[in-house]
This record gives sequence, C-alpha cells and structure tokens, in this order.
Amino acid sequence: MRKPAFRDAYLALELYDLRREADLRQARTLVGDLLSAPFDEIRPLLDYAHPKNAYLRQVVSYWEMAASFVLRGILHPDVYLDACEEGIFTYAVLEEHLPRIREIRPNFLAKTDAVIQEHPSVKGRLMEVRQRIFRARDRRS
Repeated sequence: MRKPAFRDAYLALELYDLRREADLRQARTLVGDLLSAPFDEIRPLLDYAHPKNAYLRQVVSYWEMAASFVLRGILHPDVYLDACEEGIFTYAVLEEHLPRIREIRPNFLAKTDAVIQEHPSVKGRLMEVRQRIFRARDRRS
C-alpha cells in the first residue's frame, strides 16, 4: 500500500470543509439522534416521503463517497481514519439495523462496510467506536 501523501491531506481538508455546510450539519445531527433508536423509528426515515429522508440520504451518501475514495485508492485509509471517523460512527449507529435496512436498500452503507472489511485499522477503529456508543447508550437509558 502506498504511503499517505499531501493529496490525501488536501482531500481530507476538503471533506472537512464540506461538513460545515448547513444542511449537512443537520443531516449529521440526525445520526446522533438515532443513537438509541429502535428499528421502528429508523424504518420511516427510509421512505422518500419522510421529511428527514433527505437528511439521512445526504449523510449516508456523504460518508459513502469518502469510503469510495478509500476503496479506489484516492484517499489513504489512515488519513480516512484521522479525518473521517464520523463515517465509522454513522455506520456503527446504524450497524445493528443494517440487515433490515438492506432488505429495503440493499447497498446501504456498503462502501463503508467494504472499507471496514478490507482495512484492519478501520475495523479496529469501529471496535473503539462501538464501545463509545455502548457507553453512550448506557448513559441514555
């Protein structure tokens, strides 16, 4: 695997800058709101008619785009971890519901899933994020 390069840093900064856009901020907030949500609260968000569906699609497609960059060698996986952990957080929040979500949307978070499977460091970070989510869910209940 190639070493991280300045182009990786530049792309990470661009991805960070895009996250500051107002609608994407709202979309990212939605993920945090789903932290302890059961599937029956997530299921309606998958319907295009739901008012928050656009936010869900925006945040998922944003992180899937970043994962796609990793899969295609455009963004080094270590830089992805340094700058895009929130994509792993998004995956982890929805992870327990992925089998049911994928009955409706078969490719939902598939690129992020592939990055996790292909890069042990990303898989390790997912384990850490899962632990933080577990503790946060405990505090909420």
